[in-house]
Amino acid sequence: MTKRRGETVEDYLARIRANDLACIVKKADLDDNTNPERLDKLDADTRARLTTKYQHARTLLDLGRGQIPQSTVDA
Repeated sequence: MTKRRGETVEDYLARIRANDLACIVKKADLDDNTNPERLDKLDADTRARLTTKYQHARTLLDLGRGQIPQSTVDA
């Protein structure tokens, strides 16, 4: 799903959370973005900023629903 112009991150992630497939894809994207090998290539400030951003997104995706099993994400 694409974030809409003017849409808050919270509203965008709520739309994703409402769609099981979109939620799986977004969580896989977050997993890729937080891969330690990838983060290690960034300067400390950027790494800290993105780590906080991605943790916030993961928290919002998990609101009001159970965690998607890792086996589902890996499929």
